[in-house]
Amino acid sequence: QVIFIDLVHNEYIDLDKPYYLGGLIDQCAVDGRLYFVSGDASLGYMKCAFCMYFNQRLMDEYKIENPYDLVDSGKWTLDKLGEIATKAAQDINGDGKYDLEDKLGFVVHENNHPKGFRISTDSVMYKKDSSGEWKFTYGSERDEAIVNKLYELFFVDEGACFSGVTNSIPDQLETYNKFSDKFRSGDIFIMTAEMDDSVAQLRNMKDDYGILPYPKYDESDEYRSSARNTHNAFSMPVTTSHEDIAGAVLEALSSEKYETVLPAYFETALKKKYARDDDSSRMYDLIRETMTLDFGYIYSNAIGWADSLFNDSYMKENSFASNLASRKSALETNLETYMSNLREMINS
Repeated sequence: QVIFIDLVHNEYIDLDKPYYLGGLIDQCAVDGRLYFVSGDASLGYMKCAFCMYFNQRLMDEYKIENPYDLVDSGKWTLDKLGEIATKAAQDINGDGKYDLEDKLGFVVHENNHPKGFRISTDSVMYKKDSSGEWKFTYGSERDEAIVNKLYELFFVDEGACFSGVTNSIPDQLETYNKFSDKFRSGDIFIMTAEMDDSVAQLRNMKDDYGILPYPKYDESDEYRSSARNTHNAFSMPVTTSHEDIAGAVLEALSSEKYETVLPAYFETALKKKYARDDDSSRMYDLIRETMTLDFGYIYSNAIGWADSLFNDSYMKENSFASNLASRKSALETNLETYMSNLREMINS
């Protein structure tokens, strides 16, 4: 049974306005019906946006290419990230591996952060066919090359460290915070993060730091950014007695936050109060302007958690082909079943 109202035809909700995320209809609607929206009515999407922070003192100390210049020239790729991160690493205890005891070139700070690489490299799992039907299309040579490159970046490249923890599990929070402390102390060059980390974790950092978007796979690609799936979306239950009035309230809330709250957070706090240089402001803008919604990411839980195929393949070397072979059929079936059941509920 459908418990939410289709928002597309609400008299007062205008999805073309800048305070709603772009791509809602293309990536989130089912047969032209949209049952949830996201955007500036909540700051969650911006706060959870994936980004990277880098230590500017270490950049100067090790005479490393300026990451801002790499972004501006379109050369900010996975290969370039691995290349420059290695230059700032030191195996302090000489045990041949890189962990909290060493100076680290690149750290995956949180287990959810690699999700951002799937979007930034445009590793799309589902596409619409000529009839507009979603199909599972993941599995190209490019897709395989991306997870293999991520495996190297996370586990093979000199100076890299995969934290293996999440800040959403209390027992792992202590280790997560140790990596935060290590970045603040100047012993990590580049670290994956979320945009609000500059407010929540880095405000007292002595060294100047900069912000970067997640890198592309190839220089010819466009930058694509995304957010951790812990932000808010808004729906309207079918029990709503005055849906037009409810739509007007959502529209007013979205518009007002876009005009007042977002500038206070994004323009004043992030780009001025907590940024350490003028270039950071451009990077914040780039991340916000390249925010990308993705059907496979949004509906992942409902259609069989295809992201786990991506995750498992970067965790183990050369495992992509076997992972794909073992899961492809089930993922295709899950998608067909979900869409069929959803349409049955919609039309009942």
